[in-house]
Amino acid sequence: MGGPDLLGDACDDDDDGDGYTDANEQARGKASLAYCAIMRADIPNPGTGLSDGVVGAADLSFAAARFNQHGRREDQNGDDVVNSADLARMATPPIFGHRITECP
Repeated sequence: MGGPDLLGDACDDDDDGDGYTDANEQARGKASLAYCAIMRADIPNPGTGLSDGVVGAADLSFAAARFNQHGRREDQNGDDVVNSADLARMATPPIFGHRITECP
């Protein structure tokens, strides 16, 4: 079965299509968490592909590097482009400075 990215699950490192790799979800214990905006805003480091579990300045920087581009994970509001609205959403409470385990 394929997700929104049209890849079959066997070839897809993000089966549920939420922009959070299966390995990251397993490492963070996502199976016991409901998906939330905090998880989406914890953007994996482009160099390592890993997230640190906290939404902070690095995440804003990673998103800003994709400004005016399409970014499944960086696009916080679902309008299919990374822009100032996405950065503003990431930079304000209850998202900024919170761990993904603090999902409401």
